[in-house]
Amino acid sequence: MKISLMTYKHTKGLFTDLDAFCNFLDTIKSYGITGVEPMFLEAEDFYLNHDLLHGVLEEILKRNMHIPNIDLIVNHLKPGGFEEACEKTRAMINSASILKPDLAMTNGNRLPEDMSPEEGRKLVALSIDNAIEAGKKHGLDIATEAFGISYDVMSTSDMLEDIFSMVENSPLYFVGDSANSCYGGESSVVALEKFWHILRHVHIKDIKETQEGTGYPAKGDRWLGQAELGTGIAGIKEFTNFLKTHSYNGWYSLETYWTDDLSILGEYADTLRQLL
Repeated sequence: MKISLMTYKHTKGLFTDLDAFCNFLDTIKSYGITGVEPMFLEAEDFYLNHDLLHGVLEEILKRNMHIPNIDLIVNHLKPGGFEEACEKTRAMINSASILKPDLAMTNGNRLPEDMSPEEGRKLVALSIDNAIEAGKKHGLDIATEAFGISYDVMSTSDMLEDIFSMVENSPLYFVGDSANSCYGGESSVVALEKFWHILRHVHIKDIKETQEGTGYPAKGDRWLGQAELGTGIAGIKEFTNFLKTHSYNGWYSLETYWTDDLSILGEYADTLRQLL
């Protein structure tokens, strides 16, 4: 099986320091993790430095490692900020193409108070069209996912189906996530079943109920935050069992954005192997 690591907490700190980055790669590879998945997010000092990107790719390839996916993470729902967000997405895709990933993923964000979920989904669909068009110029495929932070916009399979119906450009692929649909009150297996035909990548994490203000808001006035893999309410066993029984042979990307402790990554990789 192919295991990669999402680097939310590590992208800014490590990808801009090649010595630290090399140590990071050697450490995770010792755990059997052979892929890295950068999150561009607000890491402009990383993704806008093209010389650095070439150096990062060189170190990854040197170790026979891979970049299966890059998460762009741009807020297209910020009031009055849609065009700026689209421009930022195009700049990110241009940079992402240097790293030669299999895929780049875009999604939504938290819904503003004065915007309806329907309006939010229209903007997300337009943003995906923008990403697909930019991706074509660089030979880069685009995907999206059920997104927990946007629990009232694109967390469930029906919401995603609505967005997909409004996207005019193609192709668009799907990234399965073991926990994000839970924010909308739905099992993540439902989206796997509905979008299996366009599934290209998988994110693995677990979640638990938390106190207000910790984690992210979810349907039903709940708050959910990340839990240790296999101990939460995401239904990890059901999710991985679906993938196993359907002979999924793509990448499994571990999400551990709540910790800087690299030793935990080895434990997560072992847990995932046991589940599969």
